Amino acid sequence: DADAGAGAEAGAAGDGEMAVEIGPDESGDAVACELPPGEWLSARPRGAYTVARTVGRRAVFEFDFHVERLASSMRLMAEEGGAQVVDGSELAAATDATALRARVARAWRQCASAMDAAGCAGDAELKLSALLSWDAASG
Repeated sequence: DADAGAGAEAGAAGDGEMAVEIGPDESGDAVACELPPGEWLSARPRGAYTVARTVGRRAVFEFDFHVERLASSMRLMAEEGGAQVVDGSELAAATDATALRARVARAWRQCASAMDAAGCAGDAELKLSALLSWDAASG
């Protein structure tokens, strides 16, 4: 199945780091992340990624740009890898900014909420990372 391993992952960094993995069923919980964002991204599977900053800790600066960037990059990577993007599939949803928007928003909200609950970063703005990958071996 070309899209069985698709998922979205997000992390936030400040005084502490948080990460959440959102799988195809959109489950996932924010957990403390032991790695700085750059190392976290390097340790994950190859994929499309973006890094954003919050505004007032409750909005993401140029959010739609970041979602479009993820979808566009995923589309290019899928084409480069010869993956078939089948309508209604997980990979199709990952290459469609409209479909992807809610998943990225949910993941980033979860990271921001977890950081607030943990008392991380004080009042500082958050740096949010998102990595979108799929199992290239499967598709």
